[in-house]
Amino acid sequence: MFRPVVGAKRYDVSDHGLVFDRETCRYLVPTASGRNSPRTFHASVSIVGDDGMRKNRYVHQLVLRAHVGPWRDGWHGIHHDDQPAHNCVGNLAWGTPAQNARDTARNGGRDRTRHEEIERERLQSFERLRARIAGLNAELEAARAA
Repeated sequence: MFRPVVGAKRYDVSDHGLVFDRETCRYLVPTASGRNSPRTFHASVSIVGDDGMRKNRYVHQLVLRAHVGPWRDGWHGIHHDDQPAHNCVGNLAWGTPAQNARDTARNGGRDRTRHEEIERERLQSFERLRARIAGLNAELEAARAA
């Protein structure tokens, strides 16, 4: 199910984390971005807000705002499985930094022996997401050309 992106009505975001631009009739292909390290990157897209300004936004936050509810000061968007490319609404929740840390520890994120494995899983997941969206855009182009 798609809902309008809060603050950027030209876009819709699905409950599976796909962002669709109604002006260009294309899905946005996310890039990997993160504040802390390559291990904590998240899928982000560049969108034009209702104010006309271009902004980079994390996909999980767009999904949460559109499908769960507004952000609360100090809260984080939590991926229950710690896979930053897995932006389905059922895998996401708003929570406190402490809840996010507990969730990360539960998933083995604090186990230094698993960092390389976790990073590899995240990168593979992200590349599958990008390939899926490229395929959807190719299908849209083919349908328009037919």
